[in-house]
Amino acid sequence: MGSTRLGFTEEYRENAVSLVIEDSRSIAEVARSVGIKPQTLGRWV
Repeated sequence: MGSTRLGFTEEYRENAVSLVIEDSRSIAEVARSVGIKPQTLGRWV
């Protein structure tokens, strides 16, 4: 079977992390707005 894992570009990751760090938004809020799981974004941060 093939992998179901999504690939995210480095730019996409950096943008999502900057929303958390620079804009002082919560991980859950940013994850919802960009369409990923909070656990994934938490690992990136």
